Amino acid sequence: EGVLLGVISRSGEVTVPRGDSVVEEGDLVTFIGKREQMDAVQKIFQATTPKPERVMIMGGGSIGFHLAHMLEHDGRAVKVFDWDINRCKVLAEQLPKSKVVCRDATQRISLEQEHVQDWDAFVATTHDDERNIMGAILAKEAGAPRTMCVVHQPDFANIVGKLGIDHAVTPRASLANRVLKLVHQRTHTGTTVLEEGQVEIVEHIVHQKAPAVGKTLIDLRMPHGALVGAIIRGNEVIIPRGPDRIATDDAVVLFVKPEALQSTKKLFTR
Repeated sequence: EGVLLGVISRSGEVTVPRGDSVVEEGDLVTFIGKREQMDAVQKIFQATTPKPERVMIMGGGSIGFHLAHMLEHDGRAVKVFDWDINRCKVLAEQLPKSKVVCRDATQRISLEQEHVQDWDAFVATTHDDERNIMGAILAKEAGAPRTMCVVHQPDFANIVGKLGIDHAVTPRASLANRVLKLVHQRTHTGTTVLEEGQVEIVEHIVHQKAPAVGKTLIDLRMPHGALVGAIIRGNEVIIPRGPDRIATDDAVVLFVKPEALQSTKKLFTR
């Protein structure tokens, strides 16, 4: 309870699931829900739930710093690479539990001397896509069991897997960040988030004369390709289930295929 399966990506085709949707081996599934429930959800969808306890991060910029800070807070061992001596000094002060290494992680000798093979994961987080990809490739060649890289250019994300890198993250398509942005903006917003616009996240404030007002999600009869992922009511965020009702002035966060967007909007506007 408190978690919804929002999107299923299968061989490049993205769908918004319904109650009769079937999850298959190899699917990439995206959830929206309460953080404290996510570990339990992973156990349902994965045979094991490996939790990297030792993470090596390339790049001490905003992404790398915030990642290191969160991992520190969660009790993980963290090592951060950055080649700027001044930035390294700042990182050392602000990340007291992490080891900060002032070296270039795109040099294989640096990775080998820092024993990348003994760390659970290597994550390249700089603002330079090419450096991130190169760093992750070298880390994998040097024995890192799991490699990830940030790529700001969405086109690069599709080729990362072919280079032996385990996972690519495109910040502007980050589902969690988009949902949080929508929740805080409290405006009518549409955002493309997955697979070149195959799915959008849209927020709507429910009008008092909208067809959805007073109806449960079971009775709402959402169009195919659309899902109510969250209801924001005052300061409360509700991950809805079938019996939940839509009320005037609720903000609803929708997962919508483009072809279902207009018919879905009509349910929440007059």
